[in-house]
Amino acid sequence: MRLRRHDLLRAEPAAWDAMLRCHPGLGDLPLVADWARLRRPVIVRRRIAGDSLDSVPAALPLPPSHGKLRLAFSFSSDAVVVALPPVPLRDAAQAAPVKWQPVLNALLDLGEAVQITPRVFGALLWQHTTGLPYLTDRSDLDLLWSIFR
Repeated sequence: MRLRRHDLLRAEPAAWDAMLRCHPGLGDLPLVADWARLRRPVIVRRRIAGDSLDSVPAALPLPPSHGKLRLAFSFSSDAVVVALPPVPLRDAAQAAPVKWQPVLNALLDLGEAVQITPRVFGALLWQHTTGLPYLTDRSDLDLLWSIFR
């Protein structure tokens, strides 16, 4: 499986538990222990020093109400993790604040005009995929526009 930064993954609970055993204390943080059992995704991150070349580097940002910590970890290469499809802006837009809707609609119109589907990452992605409150008054909109076909 070829993974790129910002790809979403879903870890099977056994893979999640194995990862937690390799990262003592991580499972003690709010929300983390049951993340995979609730079928919540994690995201592929870029490799950092110390990552094994045969591991799958991943990350999980906690919501602002739980410290907004950015957790970096990795799964072993034999762990059962499933790549999830990208989340298009159109799908995530309903999780955005009402005051964002005119801008989101304009971006969706632009995407249609140039035949590129914008996809989300950042707080809007996490709020949409988890149902947890990630967006704040200070949140920005993070989009990926893939221009290569």
